[in-house]
Amino acid sequence: PQTETTAGLEIDRLVAAATSHLPTARRIKLAQSIWLAGQFLGEMCDYEPGTALLKHAKRLCPSKEKALLYQISFSLGSVYYYKVDWEKARSSFCEALKELKSWATPQDPKLEEQCALHNITVACLLIMKRIGEAEKILAETETKYMLLPNYQKSPEYWKYLLQKARYLTKKAQKIPTSDETRGEERVALFTEAQNILGETLNFMMKTYGWRHPLVAYTWQEEGFLYQYVAGNHQKAESCFKRALDIYSEVLSSDHVLIATCNYHLGMIYEDMREWEMALDCFQIALYIRQRKFSRNSTWSDILRRKNKCMGILKQRGILT
Repeated sequence: PQTETTAGLEIDRLVAAATSHLPTARRIKLAQSIWLAGQFLGEMCDYEPGTALLKHAKRLCPSKEKALLYQISFSLGSVYYYKVDWEKARSSFCEALKELKSWATPQDPKLEEQCALHNITVACLLIMKRIGEAEKILAETETKYMLLPNYQKSPEYWKYLLQKARYLTKKAQKIPTSDETRGEERVALFTEAQNILGETLNFMMKTYGWRHPLVAYTWQEEGFLYQYVAGNHQKAESCFKRALDIYSEVLSSDHVLIATCNYHLGMIYEDMREWEMALDCFQIALYIRQRKFSRNSTWSDILRRKNKCMGILKQRGILT
């Protein structure tokens, strides 16, 4: 740690010197190199040095280079996103959007890129349960899509619909099942989300085939809908299993989406009192989370649920 701190301070000093003394063309090339290095480290899940390099690249990049600043901010947001630092991810994506708008022209307003940034910002807000802010951005995004020719053929439009379905799921989830006065509203939200996911699944399968991460992601979102709004464990289990089957085939064995599906399957089995199956799922989810992230609320919840299952199985003499 002491060596890393010394190295970090030395990099800070070098970047400050480069910013002050290098010609603009050299600064741009150096910023591009540092950006690519930081992006690579982020993709390799080496988050701390990745974010540090991306911050250095941003400091080094001349303010007039809007396109490069946009790319750096987007990469920084992506690293924070995978690091599960939702607020910093949202902030970086908002900065990227500002830089994109200043780079765009009336002839090429970069509407599709703006919509993509809106989509991922909404994803961060929904995870943070800031539903009101997400709703405003979704409405703005829909307006932008209407300006695009053949927008329904754009994969980004269908990713937007996935975020809209998640927003509807979250909104319905906030309505207590005991509140009979809002029962119709809850059913309407569920039905709208269900229809969106059905249409999205058809598009994704026609566009990418059956064995694609976006198809799996759509199954996963449908699993959330059945688990949290309908309370239908059998349908939710089927959706998560389908998603997990595809993820296991096309992603690395320690990918966070595999952890997510196992976590939610574990909760379903826990509710069904299938303790051994729940324990298996929680162990996989925890193993991946421990490898990928520092301790957070999800990490702690998985550990608590895993220990609960182990305790019950030990009481029954199934585990020693």
